Amino acid sequence: MVVLPTNNFLVNLPLQRFMSEKYDGVRGYWTGSGKQFFLKSGKIVHAPSYFTKEIPRKALDGEFWYVSWPLVFLLMQHRMGRCLFDTISRTVSTSTSTNWDLMKFMVFDAPLFSGNFEQRYDAMKKLTFPAHIVLVKQVKCEGKEHLKDFWEEVEQMKGEGLVLKNWSSKYTPNGRSKFMCCKLKV
Repeated sequence: MVVLPTNNFLVNLPLQRFMSEKYDGVRGYWTGSGKQFFLKSGKIVHAPSYFTKEIPRKALDGEFWYVSWPLVFLLMQHRMGRCLFDTISRTVSTSTSTNWDLMKFMVFDAPLFSGNFEQRYDAMKKLTFPAHIVLVKQVKCEGKEHLKDFWEEVEQMKGEGLVLKNWSSKYTPNGRSKFMCCKLKV
């Protein structure tokens, strides 16, 4: 059985939304032209050159996260990436960490692309990313049952929760007014 955050959640849900998995990582931004990452706090991330080498020269908004199969064995009893928040935080603090080999940057928006979220997402799908840069899969919500099914799918993968974005929204830093996060209970 799927349990959603509040009793009124489905009743009041605007259906013009994209759904995606919520990641429990460290929020970051890729400058594009400056060829560097920085954190939500403004701190520069000193990623190794091999990590930044083939990233498109477009500004990207996302999260640093571990999604490597070698970790799956270690994480089978935990939520994927959830117990690793501190490790991810330490990794993005230094370019010399050996953990960069396990790091992914999960892209969920492009700040300088024009248009609404749906148009920005379509533009992002046309970019070519190296294997460690992953465009977060966005699924158009087709109704309340579809939302329930997607929620259950994320729950079965031991995900942290869902992000629901209004597909007509313009980009805003931190985007808090344009999306809602729904966490699964641990």
